Amino acid sequence: MGSSVVAWLDEGHAMARRASPVLAAALSVLVGLAGCVARTSTVSPGASGGRAALSVPDQPLAQARTYPTASISLAPPNGRIASVPATVAYDLCRTGVAACPDGQPTSAELASMTDASYDTTLVWAFSWRNITCPPSSGGAFVPGNSQPSASAAPTICDEVALVDATSGVFLITYTGPPAQ
Repeated sequence: MGSSVVAWLDEGHAMARRASPVLAAALSVLVGLAGCVARTSTVSPGASGGRAALSVPDQPLAQARTYPTASISLAPPNGRIASVPATVAYDLCRTGVAACPDGQPTSAELASMTDASYDTTLVWAFSWRNITCPPSSGGAFVPGNSQPSASAAPTICDEVALVDATSGVFLITYTGPPAQ
């Protein structure tokens, strides 16, 4: 059995085509997918939460560093090339997919990351280094207290959002003591 798909054109002219139910269903799926792709392929101004596009230069990590409290090590990529541009990876911060602090990162570096969860992975490391620790990191503690002290000096942290540089998938955001 056939079905008719009718599209009205200007001036009341009509165009009718006969299609099988399978073709009509396939057309509906394609139109639906096109709508989904169009919505997710661009970052609308409202979706960025007001965060500006990446403005620091992206570069390979020059010197290895370690975040021992999280068992994360970053090393130079040794000639490996990212499949995903840094600007695209940073859009995960802009859209809220990745947990990132406000403002531009201190650096955007291509690195080889090693940790217990992800083995060795090529990543974009968006770093906010030597910043005041956000309240969610626990703040400064005074010995003998079980609560952070409001009068204690702010603690300095690094915050690093790590995005897989081959797939563009957000992996983790580290917030804690500065790298060693």
